[in-house]
Amino acid sequence: MTNLFAKVYSYCLGLIILLPLAANAQLTPIWDGTADDTWYKDEETEFTITSAEQLAGLAQLVKGGNNMEGKTINLGNDIMLNDTTDWLYWTMDHPPTNEWVVSYSYLFKGIFDGDNHIISGVYMNSEYTNQGLFGSNVGTIKNLGVVAFYIKGSNGTGGLVGENGGGTIDNSYTTGNVVGSGRAGGLVGNNSRGTIINSYATGNVDCPGTYCGGLAGDNNYGTIINSYATGNVKGGGYTGGLAGSTYQSTISNSYAVGNVSGTGYYIGGLVGYNVFCEISDSYATGDVTSEGNCVGGLVGINYNSSPINNSHATGNVKGGSEVGGLVGGNHCGDCEISNSYATGDVTGSGSVGGLVGYGQSAISSSHAVGNVSGTGDYIGGLVGMTWGKINDSYAEGDVTGDQNVGGLVGTSQGGTGGVDNNYAKGNVQGNKFVGGLVGGQSHHISNSYATGNVTGSDSYVGGLAGQVNSIINSYATGNVIGDSNYVGGLVGLLNVELSNSYSTGKIKGKSKVGGLVGGKSSAGTPVTASYYDIETSNQIDIGKGEPRSTSQMKYKSTYSRWDFNEIWGIDKSINNGYPHLKFSISSSSADGASSSSSSSGGVSSSGISSSTGESSSSSETTTKSTQPPNTILLSNLPPNTKIEVYNLQGKRIYSAYPENPKILRIGVQTKGIYIVKIGTQPTLRISVMI
Repeated sequence: MTNLFAKVYSYCLGLIILLPLAANAQLTPIWDGTADDTWYKDEETEFTITSAEQLAGLAQLVKGGNNMEGKTINLGNDIMLNDTTDWLYWTMDHPPTNEWVVSYSYLFKGIFDGDNHIISGVYMNSEYTNQGLFGSNVGTIKNLGVVAFYIKGSNGTGGLVGENGGGTIDNSYTTGNVVGSGRAGGLVGNNSRGTIINSYATGNVDCPGTYCGGLAGDNNYGTIINSYATGNVKGGGYTGGLAGSTYQSTISNSYAVGNVSGTGYYIGGLVGYNVFCEISDSYATGDVTSEGNCVGGLVGINYNSSPINNSHATGNVKGGSEVGGLVGGNHCGDCEISNSYATGDVTGSGSVGGLVGYGQSAISSSHAVGNVSGTGDYIGGLVGMTWGKINDSYAEGDVTGDQNVGGLVGTSQGGTGGVDNNYAKGNVQGNKFVGGLVGGQSHHISNSYATGNVTGSDSYVGGLAGQVNSIINSYATGNVIGDSNYVGGLVGLLNVELSNSYSTGKIKGKSKVGGLVGGKSSAGTPVTASYYDIETSNQIDIGKGEPRSTSQMKYKSTYSRWDFNEIWGIDKSINNGYPHLKFSISSSSADGASSSSSSSGGVSSSGISSSTGESSSSSETTTKSTQPPNTILLSNLPPNTKIEVYNLQGKRIYSAYPENPKILRIGVQTKGIYIVKIGTQPTLRISVMI
């Protein structure tokens, strides 16, 4: 099929699913509950099965100890194990006629090629481990869709495979509901040393235990590439929109869009618990919530050589401590975050950040734009607490917390930290150690600025930093209010040195108040070639910065020994005429077109094309608002082609040659799975579900 896109818009039901498949539009017989293994001949190596009874025969053979090693089984037809009319309402107390049973202890080692057919109506209600259409797989399953199912099991439950122990799943998908006590996933329960490629899951996963994921519950020494999950995931701990946990694994060019909620620790929009696993070119868009700690829009907690690159999260995040828009806790010195961003609002108790809650690694070329609020300490627009260096990054959201609260960083402790070439634009409010860029930190700030207003109900409040060792080539323009000591237009308390910097905001405090610096750790702490606007600040003090009039602040000649060739610029049309950092021009420019630098690219899987999470979400919302409820939308159809739509019972509900092949809207009455046939091309199966 070329240049054809199909979507179902279910505005009133609130979820859009797209399922393209090759199939015929004939009525599929329902399984009679028997097993037929007469098709199998031990001397042969390749077989084609065409009925539910023959599929049951395959399961019977595997349960009998025949692992099918060296054999290839092709699926020649769609298979229906139960009438799927009301499959959305199946539960353990409301079962259909037939129950699918697999052996949790016997392995499938052969090749199963679905040939782009589907198996629908799987119902399982088991207390055993490794439950799925296939219980345990070490072979290859490819080109298969499993839809309209309810699968309940114990540890290791998945829509397609319970445990993928070294096997491969390629170009396959599931649409159904999975319930498991632990290691439960929409596609695979436990992906142990297995490979998942070009595959996806769209159903919801309910897992009160641990290791719960929209695609895979546990990804242990496994690989996930070009894959995604769209369903909502509910778990205890170690829960993620794509995978609950990863260990020494790979995740690339993959995404999750469902909401994720947990009751325990390590909850992430993509991965809950990530160890020795690089994540690149991936994203998550769902909201993430938990009562526990280490909660992130992309990753809950990150350990040991697990860098994150060119990835993003757009959902709102809420948790306890160590909560971040991208990563909750980044607990490794070699887990750099680069070229990544988060856009959601973030809420927690302590160590809360718009991008990272708690971090030990460097952050570069990244940003966060959501509002950040915490009831405790270490709250930052980009990162709450960090031990690593931050450069070429920014934050734009408002920030609220108690102590160590900053527009970019709450606090930086020890290590190799430093803040270079960064900015923050949000307003900041806290108690003690509150700054427009940094709340309280022991390292340097260089080539950075803050523009938001800063309010502190206690001491150490500054337009750029509440407390800092050294500042060079930086500025702050926001108003600063402190209700106690050490209140300054640039910094509340300066420990080591300050040079080539300025501030312009209005300052209000009780004692140790300054237009530029509130107080210094010692009388000899140097402040050189640094200035504040005496008119806008309503302050006049000397020895902690040089006062200048507003007009003087806008002349290059005022700034002695400043580098206006490489670092600074001054132009009446930029920054209200005050000096600006030259890096900030390119940053602001990139800010307006951030998708070019921050996009994680498209993910294509099984004929589904998606752009980045932000652009996809924006486009989807616009289109949905103009579509009627329960509408199949087809676009770019071939001209003079007959279009037919059937329900799964084989009843034709639409047949016509559309007058406008560029766009066709077909109304459907109820949620469910529909078959769309476009001329002689392979047909589509499209699902409308809750």
